[in-house]
Amino acid sequence: MRYKYACGWIFLSGLFSFVLAETKFPDTRPVKPVSELLREGFVPLFNGKDLSGWTSSQPNAQSGFRVVDGTLETYGGMGLLWYSKKRFGDYILVLEWKAGRKVDNSGIFVRFPKRHKGPEQIWHAIRQGYEIQICDLHHPSPKYPHGHNNTGSIYSFKESFKVNSKPAGEWNRFEIICLGQRIVVYENGLKINDFLGDGSRGINGFIGLQNHDPTSKIRFRNILIKELRPAVPEEYDLILWNGLDWRKDGWKHNKIGTFVVEDGLLKTQGGMGILWYAKRKFKDFKLLVEWKAKSRKANSGIWLRLGVAPKEGQHNYVNSGYEVQICDLHHPSKEYPRGHNNTGSIYGQQECTHVASKKPGEWNRYEITVIGQTYTVVLNGETVNVFKGNRALEGYIGLQNHDPGSVLWFRNIAIKEIKK
Repeated sequence: MRYKYACGWIFLSGLFSFVLAETKFPDTRPVKPVSELLREGFVPLFNGKDLSGWTSSQPNAQSGFRVVDGTLETYGGMGLLWYSKKRFGDYILVLEWKAGRKVDNSGIFVRFPKRHKGPEQIWHAIRQGYEIQICDLHHPSPKYPHGHNNTGSIYSFKESFKVNSKPAGEWNRFEIICLGQRIVVYENGLKINDFLGDGSRGINGFIGLQNHDPTSKIRFRNILIKELRPAVPEEYDLILWNGLDWRKDGWKHNKIGTFVVEDGLLKTQGGMGILWYAKRKFKDFKLLVEWKAKSRKANSGIWLRLGVAPKEGQHNYVNSGYEVQICDLHHPSKEYPRGHNNTGSIYGQQECTHVASKKPGEWNRYEITVIGQTYTVVLNGETVNVFKGNRALEGYIGLQNHDPGSVLWFRNIAIKEIKK
């Protein structure tokens, strides 16, 4: 389906503007059969037979979930059943649910981080993730014209536009789209919520179902997911960009152009400039950066260990660190049999052993390990450079926007510090 882009939040600062461009999702979406969703790449999370892949916060208590007639049914409360097999980044989650009564209470939790054993897991999900509410109990009031924390609300964050639930005893379909800091909720084909987080909570995590209280009986079935962005691996303990205004995460921009945020991705705009993580310097580390280019000639790079902070309008930082190149334009020649300064090269210092980047429009993954003066560059699982440097042993990390014709997108920017 083709979507239009709407430029929303625009923040002016100095000589550049920060722009957040978000997809305009339609008010309605077709409720497709499960068979069609499977053909489109959706994957089941519940097999309809047992709790394989799922973990209960109260496995030995008188509450939780049981499998009844191919569905997951709540009993007792309060608790959480979460899909513990895998963390997710961005995705479309489709599931069906049925309540015995309008007052029955439950919810779907998304984006909560590391596991906790036992009953504490539900509170961990509440405090660090988001809950998409199921409950049609709360009636409209002057303060809450659509009711308070009704079905489809992002609990305690944003009320649903309206309730589109079917009568008690009938099956409902949720389609939940998690895209960066944004959560869009459809109920039975109608958009009922469009929420944008403030960056205080994460964009990676687990998915869970709530059992709320002994009198609430909710059933779930056809729980399917289509991944749009993989989660950052858990080994990376510091997320450098959380999917929203990069200034809030401690980044600064220098010189021409900028980076805009588009559907939870960083996109280059104009150049030549640099966006660098100004909050602190790093010594030894393993850095994760995922990127895709609009064309083979799109030019950019990852700056490592900049010994000095970039000054406004200057290139004072260039020789204080190293740039891992992104550009597949330069073809082999007699002088450069593997091409010159292609993707994976340490720009101006050492050529890559080979080009391992994917086609334009496909996502690539850099994993760059820096220990002492050794820089090891792994691109899409292939080691393409091992370089011995002689510059600063500590410095800033940055991304380059090279020129107006070079369009690239970045995501999953995270780091693991290596302690000696």
